[in-house]
Amino acid sequence: MKEKIVICTVCPKGCHVRAVQKDGEVSGLGGNGCKRGIDFAVSELTNPVRTLTTTVRINSSQKDLLPVRTDKPVPKSILMDIIQALSKITATPPIQSGDPIITDILNTGANIIACEDMDE
Repeated sequence: MKEKIVICTVCPKGCHVRAVQKDGEVSGLGGNGCKRGIDFAVSELTNPVRTLTTTVRINSSQKDLLPVRTDKPVPKSILMDIIQALSKITATPPIQSGDPIITDILNTGANIIACEDMDE
């Protein structure tokens, strides 16, 4: 049985939520300012997810890199696998902000989308 403290990032308050984790189960939650803190702590301890922001190479005379992000959170455990997959691609303009660069990256259901317009 381990006691963990998770800093909630759902709102700017940043509550320190205490949780007891035993055999993958989360219990004994406290320190949260609202129910969202409990939901966040349980999610963070059982299946942490993140929105990935990074860059990919682009064939452009304007810039060498295009800022991109996932359109929804992906499991934290595979962030480096996604970054490795993105290191092997090169985008080709024209690209508009929000355009998908890769759909369903590594079967996560998340798309990699452009964060900037890029003309040729």
